[in-house]
Amino acid sequence: MQSELLKCAAPTDVAENFRLDGGIVDFLDKGKARWEDALHGSIPILRFWHRESPDYLVNIKMNDTNLLPGVVEHDEPPPTTSGMLQVTLDARGRLLDFEAVAPQKSEAPASATAPDWKQLFAMAGLDPAQFKSAEPLWTPLSATDTRAAWTGVWPGTQSPLRVEAASYGGKPVFFSLIGDWTRATRMRESNSRLRERIAQIVLACFSVLVIFGAVLVARRNFLKERIDSEGAWRLAVLYFGMQFAVFILSAHFVPTIATLGLFLLDLSGALFGTAVVTIIYLALEPYIRRHWAHSIISWSRLMSGHISDHNVGRDILYGILLGLSWGVLYQVLFLFLGKERGLPNFMDVNMLRGGHSMIGTLIAQIMNSVRSALAFFFFMFLLRVLLRKGWLAAVVFVAFFTATKVLQGSHVAFVLPLQLAIYSIAAFVVLRFGLIALITGIFAANIILNIPLTPHLSKWYMSSGIYAIVLLLALAFWAAYTSLGGQKVWREHLFD
Repeated sequence: MQSELLKCAAPTDVAENFRLDGGIVDFLDKGKARWEDALHGSIPILRFWHRESPDYLVNIKMNDTNLLPGVVEHDEPPPTTSGMLQVTLDARGRLLDFEAVAPQKSEAPASATAPDWKQLFAMAGLDPAQFKSAEPLWTPLSATDTRAAWTGVWPGTQSPLRVEAASYGGKPVFFSLIGDWTRATRMRESNSRLRERIAQIVLACFSVLVIFGAVLVARRNFLKERIDSEGAWRLAVLYFGMQFAVFILSAHFVPTIATLGLFLLDLSGALFGTAVVTIIYLALEPYIRRHWAHSIISWSRLMSGHISDHNVGRDILYGILLGLSWGVLYQVLFLFLGKERGLPNFMDVNMLRGGHSMIGTLIAQIMNSVRSALAFFFFMFLLRVLLRKGWLAAVVFVAFFTATKVLQGSHVAFVLPLQLAIYSIAAFVVLRFGLIALITGIFAANIILNIPLTPHLSKWYMSSGIYAIVLLLALAFWAAYTSLGGQKVWREHLFD
């Protein structure tokens, strides 16, 4: 981005982040290229994008399951304003893509002269002599007056590489390195497999069932005056506060009235998410209190403010051990998949952005854990009511969630036994240990599987992984100490 070719004349706003190329992930998972090329940087699976704009970048779309607005993405808000540009680099700082929006109106007729493409080839780490001229096949979003294309191979691999370029008025507006995996994102083509679409439909139906089923059961509990209004209120305040904190830590704010609109959008999303979680709790709590009282004791103590209660510490400790066991099982799966050229484990790229983004990601993981644990409990509750037997409900519970995971993935011979083990453990925790243990287990597993870890301590991203590990260790030590209930760790006569 030091070249004048790749700079906005007077940027008013700038945004940047990392992302994983989903097209490459799918392509490699299907065995069409070598994982070694991607993991060693020859094929750029991890990308860093930088956007500049003459106007403020405001994204009003809610971008994830937490319904967060205001998070600028590489393609949101859409690049439609003249002067907008985006530069995408690989992990080694080499140019992968460049797009700029040409002026809507020019002061004078633009001259149709091509720039010196060798400069952009040099930024991409490519030797023009190794490429042959070809007919352009990819159409840039911006207006152009000259286009060019070349074909060759990705450096250090045998994978075909196409380079497409275009200019307007003698300045580049498009330069892209294109592989066989590159998706035409502006063309509506579905590449998902039938079983993946079936899994998505099943999960959508499950979500609708949980929400509307919880509304009906909560209404029934309210009419019978069985609800825990105080616990529900505290849960609602806590969840809403976490949603708002994630928004503050993750959104891209601008000094305009648009920021007020983002706050209003987040308020609506937070109220909806809080209402769903609270209604599920109101539907579940009376039933759990009557039939699984042991599974909600620590939750009730925590919600009433008794953080140092030994039951809370015990269940959090159980949850961390649960998360570790899930993490180990997944790492074993990835080890076997590596031998079969299957999908390796990928970190959450939001962990790479620095402290505020990492904290926001951790809080979002807590929210996801609470939501998932309540959904699991409610589904188990429905199965027990319908099937009348706890063991049968557990079997159906494990079979349902295992099937949805297997339908979405490949390498069934490896994934099936793993998911059976994962959800069998989840069912056991639901029936035996309770809500706090399950929430903590999901949180710990998500952190373990999403943090950036490497044996090379000098790597720039290692600090984020260390902070997350220290957080889990501190939580584990606190939970172990709290679970003692005031007893001394060492007996006075231990060395007598």
